[in-house]
Amino acid sequence: YIQYSPSRSIVVSVWGLLPLYLTSWFTIKSISNGGCTPNSDNYGACDRIHTIVIQEMLHMAQAANLLTSVGGKPVINASTSLKYPRRGLPGGVLQNLSLSIEKLTLDQARCQFMAVEVPRNSSAVNP
Repeated sequence: YIQYSPSRSIVVSVWGLLPLYLTSWFTIKSISNGGCTPNSDNYGACDRIHTIVIQEMLHMAQAANLLTSVGGKPVINASTSLKYPRRGLPGGVLQNLSLSIEKLTLDQARCQFMAVEVPRNSSAVNP
């Protein structure tokens, strides 16, 4: 049984991101002016966030499969894994980043989503 591994850290980090993305996606989806239909004003944002949710779930599955292949055990149902991180992600990732679950705003997209998704060596965002 492996106590710590980068794969386990990835699994738990992605698990911590999913509530952010899903909450934002659901708030767009529930907006009365068309929600996520192709001809709605919010379709572009809704489609992009949905795509990111699917990608993050695939990343989590890949990391869990890798961890399992080397004898580890993915743990996403332990109480420590389910606590939503308020500052940073599990495994020491982006520890200075404030994370909150809220409806989608431009500020959230810039300060949270871009900080997580933009590669560290990019100048597109400065978390």
